[in-house]
Amino acid sequence: MKRYRKWINVYPQGTKEGDEEQRFFISLARHPKYEWRSLAAVAKESGLDKKRVEQIIQKYHKEGQSRTSFVDGYGRNMR
Repeated sequence: MKRYRKWINVYPQGTKEGDEEQRFFISLARHPKYEWRSLAAVAKESGLDKKRVEQIIQKYHKEGQSRTSFVDGYGRNMR
């Protein structure tokens, strides 16, 4: 079984990258009623571009610290 690192060992606190990740996570926490958010919504809320949001998601997904789902414009699962 793969052992994942703790988030405190992944999050680059006090760096430009860490500041962007903090904005990403704050944008998710602002709307706790949503279980899933679109890239566009997170990008708009955080002030980051979609590419950077995707990079952050991929980073934490690789570390086993996120859930992702790929849906089309109608909310239908694409996997």
